[in-house]
Amino acid sequence: MAIYADMHVHTTFSSDGKGSMDEMIQKALSLGLRHICFTEHNDFDYPRHEGDPENIFLLNVDSYLYELLTKREKYGDRIKILFGIELGVDPAIVQKNITLSQSHDFDFIIASSHVCHGRDPYYPDFYEGRSEKEAYREYFESELENVQKFSNFDVYGHLDYVVRYGPTQNRNYRYADYGEIIDEILRFLIKNNKGLEVNTGGFRCGIGSTNPCIDIIKRYHELGGRVITIGSDAHEPKYLTDQFSATCEMLQKIGFKYYAVYEKDSRNILNWTRSYDRSAAKHIFSVIKYDSLSRCDRPDRFVKDDADPVFSVLFYRAGCSLVRIAYLGDAVARRGQIFHSHIICLLYTSDAADE
Repeated sequence: MAIYADMHVHTTFSSDGKGSMDEMIQKALSLGLRHICFTEHNDFDYPRHEGDPENIFLLNVDSYLYELLTKREKYGDRIKILFGIELGVDPAIVQKNITLSQSHDFDFIIASSHVCHGRDPYYPDFYEGRSEKEAYREYFESELENVQKFSNFDVYGHLDYVVRYGPTQNRNYRYADYGEIIDEILRFLIKNNKGLEVNTGGFRCGIGSTNPCIDIIKRYHELGGRVITIGSDAHEPKYLTDQFSATCEMLQKIGFKYYAVYEKDSRNILNWTRSYDRSAAKHIFSVIKYDSLSRCDRPDRFVKDDADPVFSVLFYRAGCSLVRIAYLGDAVARRGQIFHSHIICLLYTSDAADE
């Protein structure tokens, strides 16, 4: 496996989480991960069901951050612990989400559609009185509306989440049936410098696939999308990095060479670009949230063991997020002389294993 970062992880700070932060980190260490990003749920105005607590999916961000900072002190010399959030998005709560997204310096923000026009596709009532295809279409149309009205996020999460819970799940689901809507979403993400999450949670939900499905990921790549994050959507330790090896292989076959790791950093931005693929630089910069950007004096270079150039490295300074672009290939690279080495993250071949 060539993935060192799990960018979608929940703990008991999420209403449906089943593992503590300590348990998740210890499992991540045992798997050889170098980055773990906690992305606790927050869904304003979530439609409560019988037995749900009054504050379901409302995150106490201050308590969450305090716990995360204590874990950074405890484990920071062994793993990078990132401060993320998964925002449930809906046109009715745009201002609430803007306020929350700006309230803290999150490393990473996932926008996800857990509720569609007041109903959660997890529950059967979302599908009642209409065909499955009609329900799926409504869901995708609502996602398009969401990306057009809310922009304070880094990637869109599990784009076809709805198929996890439909009456026949993905057995009768085809990207082509909703292609015009999905393509518009993907084009909007690319044009507006947003990434696409590749979420492996679908495998354990019984659909045998990532969310989104491979056809959507292929289409994203065909349209020019290159910025992806990879997350297990683990809610308990045993699912960390679940199906990462198979997912990495799939992404390589599609043509992806990199995945992104987001980190808030007020000092520097590191731009990775393959020496023979300058187009990658455009995509790398496109996902960075920056106020100003200026080139530093000194470039550097990474080389493979056979001394062939693999990465051209340029250093930039800005008060913004640092996006680390990781290489999906098998070649193990080594560093040459490093300038600001504390911010450098190259994807090596990982020994982390699937659960």
